[in-house]
Amino acid sequence: MPVLYRISICLLALLPAASAQEMHDHPAPEKLGRVSFPISCAPAVQARFNRGVALLHSFAYTAAEHTFQEVANQDPKCAMAHWGMAMTYFHELWEPALAPATISIGEKEIQQAQSLAGGTERERQFIHALDTVYRDA
Repeated sequence: MPVLYRISICLLALLPAASAQEMHDHPAPEKLGRVSFPISCAPAVQARFNRGVALLHSFAYTAAEHTFQEVANQDPKCAMAHWGMAMTYFHELWEPALAPATISIGEKEIQQAQSLAGGTERERQFIHALDTVYRDA
């Protein structure tokens, strides 16, 4: 019985780490790499959008979502801001890549991006690709 007790204690000790892993989020790092992701939105939001993409690449999903929301607030016609918000719920490196609890949120953002129907062909392809990921989830 002492072995079973030790195993139980070890598993209980790992439980908080397992819960944290489910969130897949990290605080925004002070230093981010440089990103150049040209978009057809208002030139005033380009730098914020690039920061959002850099935050995505740093796994700072919550900070990235807030940044993309700022872009959407500054340029309501920016479809790529909604693509960015949907991307914050897509964690390709983990299982599941799309948490069931967030699929509907991401789908709404993709629908919003599609409804704006602007942007370049490249942007529409990014939006379409992410829509496919959500539909296949």
